[in-house]
Amino acid sequence: PKIYVRTKTDTKTRRSYREVVDGQQRLRAIHDFADGAFSLGSSKEIFGELAGKGYDELDEEMQRGFLAYPVGVEQLFNASAEEVLDVFHRLNAYGLDVNPQELRHGKFQGAYRSTVIEAALERNADRPVILDVHELTSYADCLVIMSGNSNRQVRSIVDQVVKALKADGDIPLGVEGGDNATWMLIDSNDVIVHVFDPDARELFDLEALWGDAPRITLDMPELTPVEAAPQATTSVA
Repeated sequence: PKIYVRTKTDTKTRRSYREVVDGQQRLRAIHDFADGAFSLGSSKEIFGELAGKGYDELDEEMQRGFLAYPVGVEQLFNASAEEVLDVFHRLNAYGLDVNPQELRHGKFQGAYRSTVIEAALERNADRPVILDVHELTSYADCLVIMSGNSNRQVRSIVDQVVKALKADGDIPLGVEGGDNATWMLIDSNDVIVHVFDPDARELFDLEALWGDAPRITLDMPELTPVEAAPQATTSVA
């Protein structure tokens, strides 16, 4: 099946990011197998001579074939959260039932995550990372971690995110850490947003603390401005 990716571009900052809206588990399985996280099943009826083998045990030709295996991708350019949900529901209407993790991703995390990330990027948030912690703790489904380069920027990011959430009808339960703004937290029930200054982020290192949590790192390459063409010069005799 195809992987569905939403690509959005901010026309003001000329930054874009992509998120997988359908196919997360397939991509993770491909990456995990290549990284040696698991081996093929032991059933010779299914896997034949490859039964029980990991990626490193495949011969070079098979490894090359695995890495070159084509995965179809459908991009949804600048689609709204509602349009993504509509596509997601239609994809699953005639297929297998959606499991709870996929449903949460498509219905809750997708729209909420987009609001948080888009609002934070409007204030130039640095290195946003999302951790899926729903299987590791009972108090949250998801942690969003990002940085601001100064206390003032940390406050600005938090203010913008809260404003955007309220506009979408997601009123946070609380905001903490505003006194010194080295580490501010937005509590929105199942999702916790952490905004650090650089030193605090390095000191507390939540990414390492939650190292067992599946990570969704948003791909947000800088869009390089088109270089201006050389201007023609006219000489007057």
